Formats: sequence, C-alpha cells, structure tokens
Amino acid sequence: RRRGLSNNIKLGEGGIREAEFVVQSMQLINGGRMQSLQVQGLQLALTVLTQESLLPADSAAELRQSYLWLRKVEHCLQQFADKQTQLLPTDTLDQKRLLWSMDIENYPTFQKQVQHHCQRVHRQFSLLIRETSPTEKTLIDDHQQAAQDIWLLELNTEETQNLLVHWDVSNESHFFTAELGLSVHKQLTDFKHNLIKKRVGQRGLDTLNRLMPTVISLVLSRSEDTDPKPLLERVLIVFTAILGRTAYLQLLSENLGALKHLIKLCAASPWVTAQIARFPLLLDELINPAELYQPIQLNEYKDQLRQLLLRVEPEDLELQLETLRQFKLSQQLKIAAADITGVLPITEVSNHLSQLAESILHQAVDLAWGQMEAKFGVPVCETQGPMSIQNKGFAVIGFGKLGGWELGYGSDLDLVFVHNCVGNQETLGAKATESIKFYIKLAQRVMHILTIKTGLGLLYEVDMRLRPSGNAGLLVCHIDGFASYQMDNAWTWEHQALCRARFISGDTPLKIQFDKIRFNTLSKPRVLKDLAIEVVEMREKMRTHLATGDSTQLDLKQRKGGIADIEFITQFMVLAYTEQHPALAKRTDNIRILEDLAKFALLTNQEARRLTEAYLTFRNKMHRLALQNEKWAKATEELTKHQANVETIWDKYLQNLIA
Repeated sequence: RRRGLSNNIKLGEGGIREAEFVVQSMQLINGGRMQSLQVQGLQLALTVLTQESLLPADSAAELRQSYLWLRKVEHCLQQFADKQTQLLPTDTLDQKRLLWSMDIENYPTFQKQVQHHCQRVHRQFSLLIRETSPTEKTLIDDHQQAAQDIWLLELNTEETQNLLVHWDVSNESHFFTAELGLSVHKQLTDFKHNLIKKRVGQRGLDTLNRLMPTVISLVLSRSEDTDPKPLLERVLIVFTAILGRTAYLQLLSENLGALKHLIKLCAASPWVTAQIARFPLLLDELINPAELYQPIQLNEYKDQLRQLLLRVEPEDLELQLETLRQFKLSQQLKIAAADITGVLPITEVSNHLSQLAESILHQAVDLAWGQMEAKFGVPVCETQGPMSIQNKGFAVIGFGKLGGWELGYGSDLDLVFVHNCVGNQETLGAKATESIKFYIKLAQRVMHILTIKTGLGLLYEVDMRLRPSGNAGLLVCHIDGFASYQMDNAWTWEHQALCRARFISGDTPLKIQFDKIRFNTLSKPRVLKDLAIEVVEMREKMRTHLATGDSTQLDLKQRKGGIADIEFITQFMVLAYTEQHPALAKRTDNIRILEDLAKFALLTNQEARRLTEAYLTFRNKMHRLALQNEKWAKATEELTKHQANVETIWDKYLQNLIA
C-alpha cells in the first residue's frame, strides 16, 4: 500500500499474494499438528483446509476461483512482453490484447471484474489478518510514546517514575505509586539483561522492540482492576520462555487480540501463566477467542481425541504421546479460561476436567493394547477365547475425584485395573507370554503412557494405592479377586472409597460385574454404631496427619467442618443405608448423593441444602486457589458459617451416635 501498488494484481490489495498469504498463514498456524497441511501448492492446501473444517467450503471456493482468474490475467500479461510483470497495462494496444485473451468486451467491464475478484480475496485476507480497529488505535496512541520511552530508552528509576506520573495524570487513573515505578523499572531492566543471556537473534529483537511498548501499555492500562506489578511479572515470565521462538513473538506482535487474551489470562491466574510459559504451544489457542472461552461439549472429548490420533501413524509412538499431551493442555486451558470468565459453574468445570481425563484414559488403554499386541500377540482366555482391542477383558476403575466427577486442576488419578481373563494360556504371537503376564504388562504400559515425562510434561500423576492389598498387591487383579477382597478383607475406609468408584473404560461384561460388586459391597448389613466409630476414627487420623493452616488461613479440605467432613458424612450414610435404599449406590458424586439422602429422609431438606451449599462453596474456592497457586483460603464470615453448619450435622449423625 505504501508503494502505491493499486494497479498490481499480485502485490496490490486483494491480489495473488494476499490469496497465498491466507492459505500459507493457515498452514503455518495448523500445520505443526496436522501433517495433511504440510503440502505444496495453493489449490491442494485449500482442499485440505476445507476437509479439515478450517476454512468454510464457500470461502475456499471463492478464494480458488478468484486466485485462478487473477493468475490467468498474470499469465496473459507476462506473455505480451515475455517478462515477469503483474502491472495492468496503461496503453491501449496491450489493453486490447488482454481483453481478447480474457474474452471480455471492453476495459471498464474488465476493471469491474478485477475489482470483484480482488475484493473477494481481500475480504478473506481481512477475516484472517485483522487490522487494528480505531478503538484499539486510540488506546495505543494515547500511551504509546510513554511506553516506547520506558522500553527503548536507557532510563534510570527516577526517569521511569516521572514517565509514569505523567501517564497517571494524563489518564486520571490515579494508580501510580513510587513503589510501582521502582518495580516496573527493575522488572524491565532485569528482562533486558536477560536478553543478552538468551542470545536472541536480530529478527527476534526487532519483533520484541515493536511488541514491548504495546505490552507495557496494555499491562499498565489494566491497573483499575489488576495490580500491574504481579501482572507485568507474569507476562514477562511468558516472554522469557518464548524469547528464542521468534514465531511466537511475531504471533503476539501481529495479533493484538491474541496479546490481549494472553494478558487477560495472566492477570487472572498465575497457574495459567505457568502453563503457557512451560508449554508455549498453548499460545496458538489465543488466536480464536470464540473457542478459547468455550470448551467443547462433554460428549465430544473422546471423539475429538480419537480423530486426532487417527492422523498419527500407528508406529509413531512418540507422536502419539505428544498428541495426548497437546490435547490435554489445550483443552485444560480452554476449561480454565471458561472458568476464569464465569462461563462454566464449578460443577461443570469438574465435569469437563473429569471427562477430559476419561477420554485420555480410554485412548491410553487402546494405545497400550496396540503396542502389547504387536509385541506379544493377543491373550487367550478359557471362557472368551482370543481377546481383541474391541474385547480386551480389561478395565479401568476410577476412584476419588475422578470417580466422583470432581477433578480439579492438577488433580492426580486414583485408579484400579482389573481383568476377567480365566486361565493362563500363552498369547498368540511370535514372542508369546502367559496371558496373566500380558495383562500386567498392559497395565504397566498404560501407566507408562500416563506418567512418562516428555517435552510436554506428563499426563497425570497416578495413585494405585486403592487396589486390593494396596502397594503390596498386583498392578492388575482378576475381577473375582477384587470382589473377594472387597467382601471379605477390605477395611471400612476402602468401602468408603468404593462409594466414589466409577467404571471408566473397558468391556460391558466387566462393567456389569464391577457394578454388581460395588452394590453388593455397599449394601452389606452394618451395625450403625460400629460403622460410625470406624468412620470417625479414620477422619480424626486424617485430620491429625493431613490438616494444615490455622484459624486465619483455612485448610478447606481437612479442617473440621471442611470438604472431607462432608465426604465422610455422605459415605457413612451410603454404607449405613444402602441395604434399605438401594438407589443410594447409583451415584458417585456427593451433590447427587445428598439429593438422594434428602429424598429418603435420611437428612432433612435443610441439612442437605446446607451441606450442598458448603460443598460447592468450598470446591469453588479451592478451584480459585489452584488457579492462583495458593494453598489456604483467608477466613471469611461466609466460610466460617458453612464450616459451623457442617460441624453441627457431623455431630448430629456421627459424633452423637458414638457418645
């Protein structure tokens, strides 16, 4: 535009180059994760973009049609003089030649067609590469000079403070303090010194010098609702992580919307900041805010992950592991963004995190099976015959937060593996092994997939202590052995854990068997007082060993009247009354168990409501603490009131029973 190329069908607005930029930009953004986009040629790339639903079919058709029309014009122009040119002719003879070649009646008609095709291309270009709006321009212009001086000039502390004073007065924001000036100066000075150690190339430095004044301006402009000191620190943590990755710096430099979303997320959560700094590929998610703050539907996690893995060659084990981790990180960021902005209520946040984990577990088992089958062949069972990936005879049971649909950010997974293969015949493979050993190796492989650290971290920490006999037991046990242990040898606290156990992945026959075992165990007749004594003793042991905090810094889980007390109340009720009310065994999440307890008049409606309100309040607060990388909650009147209500109900149904 600066060079006055309006008459150039290649380099002008809406010309051939803009059509190429649209396609190439989308290839660069998505091609790292989609091998199908790693192709040459605009037309082939357009076809793939349409197939992958990255570009609407009608947009692709418009772009292809206009691109081919403009290329035909370009070919005609180059044939006239046998040289590289894309300039439309100004002399009459060449104009007539062009009209004859393009089969168009007159030059005004030709010019209208040029305008039509260029407008269509530029429309697609503008949709992808949005220019700064007037509102954004005003914001930047008001602050840009001061921000540029703060970044580009070698200022001392006093000079930085003076600039901030001027900024403060001119914008009537009244947030400036001498402490802030000192902090901004020190943080930026340290960051500049760090550039020398990082050996950032000239291209990266040029991009950073264009970008940082805008960053400083946006960070300080959020001062009304955010303390700029920790916000600037968090943003610089991310920038330090990507200094050697010029592509990410350019993404933020050229996309003001993405930069704003980064700053918004950093302002909301140091946990999110740390995730982005550790895994910069998450910056790709900032490009499309419509998807960033709107997680996929609960029933879509498994299918989306399955489709992603279908694009990976079965032999590429490393890429399979990375694909699982990329999926978890990107989806977890979307859930956190929706949580931060209030799009998802607390129960939905946990549902999404739990469903995400479930989809990953399902695929981890399938991947592990494929690897074991390739090495050892399939196991053979006396009653079922040869097994297969569709009929594995293997299942994953989720306990704790996963079983109760209550996963949080950073939660580990409490898992138990079971199988129903009878007999110990050798597998059908070149490197045969005993069938029981096959299932042990399968469980080990699943654990390996979940817990091995790659460049994108591990998937989940896994706790297997709830399996029969705990850490002394086999990694995977036969379903009959699991049943025998639960009915005859398990402690009461293990039956409490079974209240929150849920079938996660496996064959239908195993699910039927597990559900029956769970119901039979939970519905065993029990002496109410003896049960209460054991539950109270276990709760007191937990509180003694695990509770932290004090009267001002509250441990919302282990403190008296906290989350664990509510969980123990519901578990006591399920174990005590499932024999009379079998429906109590259907639920694994505390909220719906409390609803059932009120329905069966085992709790009053008021008691169930108070426990539910306390539970949701505590969990919501714990999610917020996790996002802030904090452990304890500050004591408030609301939290203290909820704790008192829980203590009253605990005393009524448990403590008074054993008095």
